[in-house]
Amino acid sequence: MTVYTKILTPSDSNGLDLQLTGTVLDMSLQAIVSHVPNYKFSLRDTVTNLTRIVKNQDATSFEFQIMPWSDIGLRTAWLDVRDKIASANDYSVLSFGLNYNYSDNVRFSAEHSSINNATAADVSEILLTTFIAF
Repeated sequence: MTVYTKILTPSDSNGLDLQLTGTVLDMSLQAIVSHVPNYKFSLRDTVTNLTRIVKNQDATSFEFQIMPWSDIGLRTAWLDVRDKIASANDYSVLSFGLNYNYSDNVRFSAEHSSINNATAADVSEILLTTFIAF
């Protein structure tokens, strides 16, 4: 079994994001656009100490959430990742989700994601999470 260590040089990675929030028809709205034009990292084999995988990617994401009720939010997101070294490693993810804000510091989320990968069959997954803030 090969175990990799991720090596990330912070100066080699940068990005920006824009978040807009507001209210329309008494519903809270949130839109987020993010772009990471330069995300470089490598994976090193922990046994042989050789660098096996080098990545140089850029990524763009869009997320939109609407809160039809004060405690329930509906959201959708799209992520597009492009590998600058090998385009066969490109992929995109489309997600739909539901948030339930139980209280100010507890949130439950359900999300369905469809991953479109150029080198393999498309993948679909469901993610259930709980957020608890202290």
